Amino acid sequence: MGSLDRELRGFLGGGQHVLVEVHMEAARVWLTDYLCGTDPRVGRPGAVCPFVAPAIRADTLRLELWPVSPRISVTGMMSLVNNMVSVFEGAQWASRNRMLHTLVVVLDGLPLDKLTLTDEAHRQVKPELVARGLMLGQFHPRCDERAARNPSFRVSRSPVPMLALRQMAVHDVLFLDGDSRSFTAYDQRYGKRYDSGSVPDPLFVKHFARARARFGEGAAAACASGAGTAVAGDTTGTLVAAHAPPTGDWSSAGRRLYGLDRTVPRLAAPPSLCPTDSRGAM
Repeated sequence: MGSLDRELRGFLGGGQHVLVEVHMEAARVWLTDYLCGTDPRVGRPGAVCPFVAPAIRADTLRLELWPVSPRISVTGMMSLVNNMVSVFEGAQWASRNRMLHTLVVVLDGLPLDKLTLTDEAHRQVKPELVARGLMLGQFHPRCDERAARNPSFRVSRSPVPMLALRQMAVHDVLFLDGDSRSFTAYDQRYGKRYDSGSVPDPLFVKHFARARARFGEGAAAACASGAGTAVAGDTTGTLVAAHAPPTGDWSSAGRRLYGLDRTVPRLAAPPSLCPTDSRGAM
């Protein structure tokens, strides 16, 4: 990350392996101390992200470091996301609870002036990921993503650049009510819960009702007959097939060399230090 990396190398003696460990430890601390902790700026009680601590306890939060080229482009970042999808969907998880499956990738070597590539890649791949029932989050020191209940709080700022992949959850209506395709994918999975009155959070209900009124129930039918075939599974390979992995931007051999394919729980804080609730998202 540019000057930050140079300062860390000078302070720690210059070893690349040491620097890699610093980045991984920074990610672990951020996950366990910040996301598992409370912050009044989020606008609700409980953990900043209520899913992280349960995933850690279930040993289903997979934290990896993937090297990226300092010359990586948006296309390269999208290709990296494709690889994340392949790893996520092909992984053997410790728990059958799919809602706890989480892949977090630390982007090693991403320069400061390339941080916003994660935001642009997220914007471009979001429709196809949502159609597959997946959600991608981007985190970095300059991330402008805001808390759903407090738009003045930039909730996704992290010490090192990361991408996180997980299954779509009920609270994701807060992020998927802005366009017809995304909301339709959400409605097809969770609409019946709202219709039956089984979603207790009034904020979720408000967002869902507003999006349903805006896009209409007809959007679901249109999705089923057209764009929605991705949700049904007919074109679920589109995202992975769309972009070939760029040479040097992602390397499983490199990850094996550094020995960093490890999960968080072995190094995380005790679960008792990670308060959670069930009321939803950041």
